[in-house]
Amino acid sequence: MANCKQHHKACRIPDLTFKPTRLIDVGRAEEGRGPHLMRPKDAVQYAALSYCWGPKSDVQSVLKTKKTNIDHYMTNIPLQLLPQTIQDAIKLCQGINIRYLWVDSLCILQDDKDDWSRESGLMRHIYYNSYLTITAAYPDSCKKGFLGKQSLGERGWQRRFRAKDEFDEVSDKFCIRLGSTKSATDEDDSPLSKRGWTLQESILPICKIIFNGEEMKWTCNEETFCECGHLIGHHEEDFPDLKGAESPIVIGLPGGQSPHLRAWIQVVREYSNRKLTEPMDKLSAVSGLAQFFQEANTPEQEKSDTYLAGLWRDNLQFWLTWRVDSLREYTHSRPLPYRAPTWSWASVDGPVQYHDIDNSGELQPCDFNIHEWRSNPAPPGNDRTGAVVSAHLLVSGLFAPVQLVVEDTHSFLHPEPFFQECVYQLFGDGTGGVQVLHLITSPLYQESKYPSFAARGVHLIRGRNFRMHDVCVDIPMAVNLRKDDTCYTCWHQGSGCDVCSFDVNPQFFCLKVCRQRYDGPESSLVYSLILKRSFTVKDAFERVGMGCWLLDSNDEGPWKGAERATIKLV
Repeated sequence: MANCKQHHKACRIPDLTFKPTRLIDVGRAEEGRGPHLMRPKDAVQYAALSYCWGPKSDVQSVLKTKKTNIDHYMTNIPLQLLPQTIQDAIKLCQGINIRYLWVDSLCILQDDKDDWSRESGLMRHIYYNSYLTITAAYPDSCKKGFLGKQSLGERGWQRRFRAKDEFDEVSDKFCIRLGSTKSATDEDDSPLSKRGWTLQESILPICKIIFNGEEMKWTCNEETFCECGHLIGHHEEDFPDLKGAESPIVIGLPGGQSPHLRAWIQVVREYSNRKLTEPMDKLSAVSGLAQFFQEANTPEQEKSDTYLAGLWRDNLQFWLTWRVDSLREYTHSRPLPYRAPTWSWASVDGPVQYHDIDNSGELQPCDFNIHEWRSNPAPPGNDRTGAVVSAHLLVSGLFAPVQLVVEDTHSFLHPEPFFQECVYQLFGDGTGGVQVLHLITSPLYQESKYPSFAARGVHLIRGRNFRMHDVCVDIPMAVNLRKDDTCYTCWHQGSGCDVCSFDVNPQFFCLKVCRQRYDGPESSLVYSLILKRSFTVKDAFERVGMGCWLLDSNDEGPWKGAERATIKLV
């Protein structure tokens, strides 16, 4: 730590003037005073704690700062009544001579909505400007401590050696681990990695000391060291650098190659896989990261309206094309009460994906225009990167009524040769196209490897030309088309019948959004939104899902005979 603070230019505290509203003075034995809250008058060096509160039963019994006890805690916090994780953090700060500590349960008034809203909006500054963040990746409850003997901290559990390469030169050091143990460097499966709030707590800090259940690990912007000696030297972040002024975040689609565009995609993917104790915190818990992107990419006068409930105004047609990760063992839902517009991934609980842009052509709008965008932040904080009370888009594009059915996967056999590849684009989990092809063609395989997909059924739409297209819906619907049903044949033969002819007032619609060149100039992946009429906002539409299809330049898809329309999305 001393070496980092003295020699690492990339690890300097960004804002030396920032001071949290409250901090814990951890106290010193020689002063005869224990831990207590204080309000810093000037900026001070402090540590921040990232940890798991634990199950609701533990959360309810955790010692918290409230309006009724804050005056008492300004004098003394009863150390013996604190959860063991917080006691350990205080002990660690005392041991390494860091006088002040920030802990959410004690530094935020937990029964004051105004204080909570204001302080949660400062999370980005609190962790980013901390002298050190203490990361308790384990245990899964704050009632358990993280200090003590670390099993991988003893040298006897592994052996180090050097090996010669093909040129008979001594290569880098290797470590042989004796026996079976989980990775000493992987916190991906830790309890902390499954919590929504802790994503920004893991990305924002410049310097962290991590307790992963088996050893201590130091990581900063320049180096990583672990207690066992397995990791020594240069550190590469899982996320592209979101913090360095020399590497500004650029939200854009220059040929689909922006590394920081990929960074926000990765944020959404990772965050959507995590859980929140309070579902209404969905946008608040990632607002710190959103502020970094916002401030690095927009002119000062435009910052107030760049971020839209988890999406970005620039290249909004791309950000609208998120999809649920349907192959994951998770039942997606849109919880109530309202927390985000249906066109935002933040409206959905469950894993979310974006199309992989690494090797793709540039996205181009398909005569799709955005005329108005508005996101109204929730009081009392009115944080434009936090919770919202309402949001809408006014857009225009090719707009067609469609029919939507859910077919039983046991009877599903799609007539289009490209369908297998489309399903990979829509539902791919990174395992490769072969698995997905088997998933579609073999019910036995799909049930054993992807039971959640088999249970969902296959969601299909068709336009007035009766051509069938697969879609990815946000919330699974009940199966309503089976092989022995009357309309099964006409759906699969691309012909209409008296039973399933188009209604005068259709329930579902397809909006063409953008396209991406694919496999030559004559073919494009076309992205669309599947919509339905809103039951809560008059003359507005809500998102149901999205479609992604490979179409030739002369293929009109489900939009044959369709006209442009201007609609309101909520």
